[in-house]
Amino acid sequence: MKRLLLIIALLLSGWAVRAQEGDLAARLEAANAFRTLSVHFTMTRRSALLAQPVHSSGVLLIAAPDRLRWEVREPRPQLFIRNGNAIRTPEGKVLSLDTAPGLSRIPEITDKLFDGQSFTMTFEATSQGWKIRLVPRRRDLRKLFSELYVYTEDLLIQAVEWFDPAGDSTLLEFSDRTVDATLQPACFDVGA
Repeated sequence: MKRLLLIIALLLSGWAVRAQEGDLAARLEAANAFRTLSVHFTMTRRSALLAQPVHSSGVLLIAAPDRLRWEVREPRPQLFIRNGNAIRTPEGKVLSLDTAPGLSRIPEITDKLFDGQSFTMTFEATSQGWKIRLVPRRRDLRKLFSELYVYTEDLLIQAVEWFDPAGDSTLLEFSDRTVDATLQPACFDVGA
């Protein structure tokens, strides 16, 4: 879950602003800027320990800057909510982001993601958009993933794929994107 939350934080952090490809970075950021976002996702996890890939799907709701609802609907329902510093874990626990084990460092890590020393970035044009490869330079990030790819189509982020140090991979694909629509506050209620 920590790795997934870091990837989502990456998508929300305005990473393109500080990317090294100036004009392209500005266009990517503008295309992916939003106040609210509702998007369906499919996630495919591949591992040498699994006979076949594991597929899941659900909905991601985001209200910038600090509200998020990650709802897995298939094959096994799970729910993660962040509302400011309050989080609801998939186990149903309500915690403070400031004190949650493993999660308390996520804001610190994401604030430093694009300090010019965290990742090496390369941009590759594809027939539909861009393939952006990020290789972590920092040791704490290398423990989470060995490389990360962001795929765009018409400058919109369509998929993110990451590989962990053991060689396992996760592909997160997005569809049915709705931007800047009204999201009900109850969607982000962590429940006390």
